[in-house]
This record gives sequence, structure tokens and C-alpha cells, in this order.
Amino acid sequence: DPTSRAFVKSGSAAADIVEHQLKLYLRAENPLILDFGAGSGRVALPLAKNNPSFSLTCVDVDEEAIDYLVTQLPKRCLAEVCGYQPPLKFSDDSFDALYSISVWSHFPKDVGMAWLNEVKRVTKPGAILIITTAGKNVLADWREKGTQWKNVTDEDFEKEKYIYKEYLNLNSQGEYYPGISGEGSWGGTLLHPDYI
Repeated sequence: DPTSRAFVKSGSAAADIVEHQLKLYLRAENPLILDFGAGSGRVALPLAKNNPSFSLTCVDVDEEAIDYLVTQLPKRCLAEVCGYQPPLKFSDDSFDALYSISVWSHFPKDVGMAWLNEVKRVTKPGAILIITTAGKNVLADWREKGTQWKNVTDEDFEKEKYIYKEYLNLNSQGEYYPGISGEGSWGGTLLHPDYI
């Protein structure tokens, strides 16, 4: 629900972090920025509103979310549906920066690696990449909430470095995973700093 307080508050907080990092490191005056996995614009909308010099392009597999985002973004910004697997339709070296919030924390290993290669292709040399991942602190939270993770120990994480568990309801409740269910796998992914 893009109008819920928690949704808006968490999006604004993430946008503030992304904005700070981009302003700290970006050298382009009117940067072209890709929001990979934008959803309905939780981060993109406050980021675009507060930064008129940023030209955002938002992509996501969820067509309904992108349809909503198209109606909300400033005219200088774009939103488009992308597939679950690469490629994106953009030319090589298109973007000065990319951010992706809570996407790699859901990819199986092969899909995550394929998208990292695609991200490399569509971003300019020296581009700023901000990609969130789930690690040890998230594992503790997941152990408390989900049966799939209750037996995964910190030692398992230290040894494996990359642990992925598909959501149990991915196929039985595919309506919760538009653009993914039937196309591929989606779940919880832990990435150890050594792996990264």
C-alpha cells in the first residue's frame, strides 16, 4: 500500500540514505540514475521529489506497480516493466548510478550473478552502485519469524557465505509475486561480506 505510513516513512528514510551517498560520490551534474526493483516507488518518489537534477529510470517486474509509478513520477523520470531475467533494454554505459533496495536479498545465486553482470553493462565506468543485502543481523530476525531459517546457524552462514531459501508460498500464492511466480524463484538470500 503506497499510502501507508510505514511504507512512506521507510521509503523516505531509504531515499535520504541513497541521496546522501549519491551527492557524496557522484560527479555528474544531471545524473542518470537507475532504480532497479523500484516497485511502486517507495524510494524513487521521495528521491525524485527532493532532487530535481536527478533523472531517474525505474524498473520492476511488477506491471501494476510500474503503472502506478508512471502516474506519480515527475515528467523527467521514467518507469518501465522489466523481465525477471536480463537483459534490460538500455544501451551499454547508460547510467551514472544505480541503487537497488531489497532485491539481492531475494535472488537465487544464478539470477543475482546474471543481474550483477547486466548492472555492470548498463552503468558507466566509475558509476556509483548502491545495493542492499541481507546478512547476519537479518538471519537472526528470520530465525525468529520463519521455520525455513530456524535451523540456520551463524556458523552455517560463516561457512556457506551465500544461503538462499525459496519462499514456501511462491507457487501456491503467486499473486503475491507478480512478474516472478511462474518465471523464476524468489525467496530470502543471505550474503556474507566475504562473498560480496
